[in-house]
Amino acid sequence: MKKNIFRLLFVLAVCASALTSCNTDAEGALYSSGDKVDVAFASTQQNVDMVASDNGKIKITVYRGNSSSAVSVPVTLDKNTLAGGIFALENSKVEFKAGENIAYAVLNYGNFDKISPTSQYSITLSIADSTQLSPSEIDQITIKAQRKLTWKSIGASHYYSSLFGDWDQPVEKADEGNIYRLSDCITKDYPLIFALTDDGQNLASYAIQPTGYKNATYGMVYYVIKAFSRDGNRLNFQFKPCVIYNGKYAQLFDTTQDYLDLP
Repeated sequence: MKKNIFRLLFVLAVCASALTSCNTDAEGALYSSGDKVDVAFASTQQNVDMVASDNGKIKITVYRGNSSSAVSVPVTLDKNTLAGGIFALENSKVEFKAGENIAYAVLNYGNFDKISPTSQYSITLSIADSTQLSPSEIDQITIKAQRKLTWKSIGASHYYSSLFGDWDQPVEKADEGNIYRLSDCITKDYPLIFALTDDGQNLASYAIQPTGYKNATYGMVYYVIKAFSRDGNRLNFQFKPCVIYNGKYAQLFDTTQDYLDLP
């Protein structure tokens, strides 16, 4: 219901901007769309939880105010997304039929099982032709996409870090696989997420993650995995505590010796 209301308000706002003033004494001139397409994204960011039922696709809504005729709107992906090789545009143009105010750009990512359970993907989509933009000029949108996981508590445990100390640690496991989340691990609101192989003996997936601890000089400290091993119920991690320096991860402290005793 909310989406329909927002779409209606957007279309009304754009259409209203196309009206011309009947008062010749008014200062300035109101915007007139003429033959312009008046196209824009709804916002600058879209958060997406990827699920298997999406069949490897993400749809991004594109609006336009002038729907008098059919039109094609070229869109492009950012270089980092293209280089990653996971996401690709289904079509490099968004196709509007005559009379339609809404169309979709579609991102394909193929096999859902190949999507990392521990990564969040940042994808930037842009409208390539600035002459087609509406007065809002929202020509770019960033899609934050990650696998949707269903977490369930499996009990409390003990976590030790040679850098940060030790504490009692709640442990959650995802229904969708051998994937674990340590909520508020080092710092509140910053979880540590990792996936083990089916036999539980090796690390299957780990994305570079912020610890929540911020160095006074270099800012956020990230845990970059160096090595992993398992001894019974004890999971041993070696992390390189890194900061972003000149656009790259640079190690700030000595490699840590961390471990978690699984419940």
